[in-house]
Amino acid sequence: IRKFNAIVSNEDELYLLGDCILGDIEQNIEYLKRLNGKIHIILGNHDTMARQSAYKSLNNIIDVKYADMIKIKTENGTFNFYLSHFPTHTANLDDHGELSRMIINLYGHTHQKSNFYMDNPTMYHVGVDSHGCFPVEINDIITDIKNQINVCKSYL
Repeated sequence: IRKFNAIVSNEDELYLLGDCILGDIEQNIEYLKRLNGKIHIILGNHDTMARQSAYKSLNNIIDVKYADMIKIKTENGTFNFYLSHFPTHTANLDDHGELSRMIINLYGHTHQKSNFYMDNPTMYHVGVDSHGCFPVEINDIITDIKNQINVCKSYL
């Protein structure tokens, strides 16, 4: 909670990509209540109906759904993301690696230590396992993806 709230303000919108709590629902919901931000939850395989109901009861939860598509405008351009709990192949480098022309999958689930699913630059792991238990910011994601695209291009 401390690491999360050090980065996320109450005005920030963020997406939690599944399996937000495990174990005792009442105890863990108390932790979610303490998180800053306007939170969108993408459901994971451990998000039971009871947990979903608990999420929906919280004031800081904006919505709860199985997947989402979002478009993000940054100082580096506009980017399209498919948000899911499970890694999903949504793009490749056919568009000459132009990130603005791709749909990038952001996912959780795998508990991997690396940021990319099988080194694929269009499938980015946002789980705390690969980010030092901190939420990851969109500009950092875009920078990591651009760097990974360049690595992949060097093999072509």
